[in-house]
Amino acid sequence: VAAFWLVLWVVMGKGYRHLSLEDRDTISEMKRQGHRLAEIARALGRCKSTISRELKRNSTPAYRVYLSCKAHERAVTRKKDSGKRPRLKNERIVSYVREKPALEWSPEIIAGKIDQDMRGASISHEAVYQYIYHPKTECREELIGYLVPGRRKRKKKGVGRKERKTKIPNRIPIEERP
Repeated sequence: VAAFWLVLWVVMGKGYRHLSLEDRDTISEMKRQGHRLAEIARALGRCKSTISRELKRNSTPAYRVYLSCKAHERAVTRKKDSGKRPRLKNERIVSYVREKPALEWSPEIIAGKIDQDMRGASISHEAVYQYIYHPKTECREELIGYLVPGRRKRKKKGVGRKERKTKIPNRIPIEERP
């Protein structure tokens, strides 16, 4: 297993990096010249699967042609829009999540009971919270109002956290202790 990760680390470099416009230009040019995926991958120092995914995701659908500038545009747009879509997509689950807080059900209860009420449906309590707090959720303020006061205000992860030091009166620093 360790050998696999070492080989992957050597092939991929020190971690992952996104394809640049220049990389996409190279892919476009080499593809136009008829080079195979493995040759393109070797030229860029990437895995063959990376090139394959890039061509599938970002080729122009109408013509099945890979244009580097359009591909880069699509990739940048996809990255910019990621995380902006509401988490819940199933309309039955959405309506279930909308009606239960009014019955004083917490997101934890909703997540636990949804399988009993709707066979085969499942959702985590965190997904319920994310749906409620999502900016595009209809009746967002009303849903937040139903939550237990402790969970109404929500902070983004890593924002506003300060290092907390224990305050001990008349403390003697460890360097000065016998």
